[in-house]
Amino acid sequence: SVGFRPFFLLACLFVSVAMALWAAFWSGISVAAIDPVGGMVFWHSHELVMGFSLAVVFGFLLTAVQNWTGQKTTTPLTLGLLSISWVLARAAMLFGASLPNLYIVAICLLPTFATAVFIAMPIVRKRMWRNLFAPVSLLLLCVIDGVILSSSSTQFALVSMLYLVAILFICLLISVIGGRVIPMFTANKLQIKKPVEPKAVFLLSILPLPVVIALQFFQSYSAVLFITSIIYIVLFIAHSLRLAYWFNKGMLKHPMLWSLWLFYAFLPVGFLCLGLKGLLPSSVIAGNSIALHVLTIGAISGVICTMLSRVSLGHTGRVITHDVWIVAAFLLLIASVVLRTLMIAITGFSVGLISYSALLFAAAFGLLFIRFAWIWISPRPDAV
Repeated sequence: SVGFRPFFLLACLFVSVAMALWAAFWSGISVAAIDPVGGMVFWHSHELVMGFSLAVVFGFLLTAVQNWTGQKTTTPLTLGLLSISWVLARAAMLFGASLPNLYIVAICLLPTFATAVFIAMPIVRKRMWRNLFAPVSLLLLCVIDGVILSSSSTQFALVSMLYLVAILFICLLISVIGGRVIPMFTANKLQIKKPVEPKAVFLLSILPLPVVIALQFFQSYSAVLFITSIIYIVLFIAHSLRLAYWFNKGMLKHPMLWSLWLFYAFLPVGFLCLGLKGLLPSSVIAGNSIALHVLTIGAISGVICTMLSRVSLGHTGRVITHDVWIVAAFLLLIASVVLRTLMIAITGFSVGLISYSALLFAAAFGLLFIRFAWIWISPRPDAV
């Protein structure tokens, strides 16, 4: 009936299995039965960003655009076909290493391209031009994914840079959407005036991101690397100020509020790590993908965790409130990001910490799957 139902269900189920496989890989357990495109490391990076994260983005945008415009983004048939295309893409990535690369590219890009078209049509019909950022971002991610998949076996440096570009694009979406919903949710729940950051803080939180994304393609120049690092520091300051303006001590009593605020806080932490990585390349932050995992586990997956819970309750006519399942998922994900970033920064590279972090991540979304699966496949209570 609406996009979040199949895509939230599929995303939680998929990422729980995928992260369990990742933990098995690092624990020395044989995963020879699968044949992932590009090998396990490439598959993990690709599927957590372009598979899991984008699935949740699809579900959220298909639902949000429908609410913004008052028009359907999909029919039951097109939503079903879109969901099947996403499942086929995940199967191709996991078992299709022997398939021609052109087939892999076509299969994997189809769901992203189709979703962009589905959400663009009602936006254009309603002339809601400021919301075109959503389909345009998906189309750009489609192009990036195409280059990543085409270069998977030949250009490691290019692929790594493009993964960062894709992650920064998703961070841009979080920055824009988070700026809309976090102050609103806080005001509505606490019955207070909506907190608003100054326009200068808003602009400094958003506008540097497209610039730093573009500069990723020129990192071979030392001057550009230095400029990029400074921009990351500016983003750290601006997003930290946003969080300060949004904060209200009343949110500490409500896990559905503090979790969203806390996971958003990993954005400036990630930007700070990226800035220090460029300015202090020999520091512990520069190694072991610390900055990327602050953004991917902490910010992206964290915001997904709390927004998925909120949307699954609110958009099915239920009261938006926490329970032990939801809070446990939040805490497991916080533990996962701490192990994969802070603990590894302190102790150095550790196969054990990576495995434990992956298992905690899998458990967090496994709990959400158990908690919401019946809700996702059931009619709204007020529609029965």
